[in-house]
Amino acid sequence: MPETTGARTLLATAVDRFYDLVLDDPALATWFKGVDMARLRRHQAEFLGSALDGGTSRFDLVRAHAGLGIDDVAYDRVCAHLLSAMATVGVGEGYLKELQQAVEGLRDQVVEA
Repeated sequence: MPETTGARTLLATAVDRFYDLVLDDPALATWFKGVDMARLRRHQAEFLGSALDGGTSRFDLVRAHAGLGIDDVAYDRVCAHLLSAMATVGVGEGYLKELQQAVEGLRDQVVEA
């Protein structure tokens, strides 16, 4: 995704939509109780920007998700909401496929076995 003000605005809008979907999902909302959502939204926007640009993230996903008991079902739901949010703001099919591959590659860093 190009590094332009428009792209950053699009990404921020997508992240807001993503967390609206996640927080409205009763199967996921409990994981976010007491979480600083403004901070999480900033981190997610940075993380997605890096992922879509092919860069690496400064975030330690294993540490950030340790002890939360996230399973494959929850991970799949979050991923579906993410892709839906990105599509809603007009992210193209090519980027969506790249994003889907990227988040699938992160599953083992988030899901607890």
